[in-house]
Amino acid sequence: LEHAGTVRIAASDLHWFDCQRYSNRQGRKIDIGGLLGSLELEGDLAPLAPLLRTAELVHVGKGATFGLGKLEVVPTSGEPGEGGPPPLPVGGGAMGEGD
Repeated sequence: LEHAGTVRIAASDLHWFDCQRYSNRQGRKIDIGGLLGSLELEGDLAPLAPLLRTAELVHVGKGATFGLGKLEVVPTSGEPGEGGPPPLPVGGGAMGEGD
């Protein structure tokens, strides 16, 4: 994770998305908002690839058990030999979006 400091955000359209779920146990609605949108990262992401791929599988954050925290790593096109692997945009979805 110490390598993460060398990666920078190239573009972002993240925004807060509010949503709620109903808790039968508590008998009330619970706010479970989160970030929605995409994030493009630049830098040498190769050392972080296993962590990013794992995050795709298990989702991230406290709402993961409700289907939140989904992200998708999408390699962008890049010319081989130009400073390593291409950047990986990371887009988040809400409420199982795209499942």
